[in-house]
Amino acid sequence: VYLGVQQLHERAQSRLLAIKVQKLVETSNALLRPENQDFLRLLQANAVKRQGSRLQLHHEDGSAFYVDPADEAHVLSGQVRSRSFVMHSADGRLALNGRFDIDISEDVARQEALARMLALATAAGALLSAGLARWAVHLGLRPLSQLAEQTQAMSATRHLGHLHLSPPSVELSPLVQRFNELIDRLENGRVQLESFNADVAHELRTPLTALIGKTELALSRPRTEVELTQTLASNLEELGRMASVVNDMLFLARADGGQRARVGAPARLRPVRRPRA
Repeated sequence: VYLGVQQLHERAQSRLLAIKVQKLVETSNALLRPENQDFLRLLQANAVKRQGSRLQLHHEDGSAFYVDPADEAHVLSGQVRSRSFVMHSADGRLALNGRFDIDISEDVARQEALARMLALATAAGALLSAGLARWAVHLGLRPLSQLAEQTQAMSATRHLGHLHLSPPSVELSPLVQRFNELIDRLENGRVQLESFNADVAHELRTPLTALIGKTELALSRPRTEVELTQTLASNLEELGRMASVVNDMLFLARADGGQRARVGAPARLRPVRRPRA
């Protein structure tokens, strides 16, 4: 805007100079004569009409033919726009070098005022844009803040629940749905794990109780070798059952970790003979 207005001012000033110079040249072609003072008197009479400007005409040798008076109407500021030209008489015997100056201080003042207004408007627009952008970002991040508060509450209570957005967000709804599905799978896994731990504890508690009872009974009084052998055999049976439960737990742990179960029948060791020394 500033540069556009500046170009408009420059074009208007150039057009005004061109019109003034063209009128002077046309008048000189009609009235300028070496022995006739009509043109000079016309310039002197019209000087009062050219306020805010200054006209200077000089002969080719540099002597003054006409110069506007140094009065208030023709005193210009330091901000001027000038145009030089040459005028000839109709018979070609007289040539004058001219210079026409116009004061452009008012245009410059308006341009500076416009610059201040534009700077103020730009600063106000930047502050307004920053405020609107911050408000828009805050409004756009509000759903994320809700999700962060809900997940923080989950970590504080150690209870996994579903996430909810109010109002729903088109962009975040798929993410919330997938998260809730993950929570459901984790909750199902936790319930299954608790049930499995309870079953394992029950399965291990029975043989352990039997082992403790039989061992205490065997140690309560002296036993014969046959009785101790029977006790150890019974304990070995209970230990085998416990080993089976532990092996099942290990198999499930490996399967849950992604390992594949071994496929194939177990090899028979009976045909394998011990090599001779």
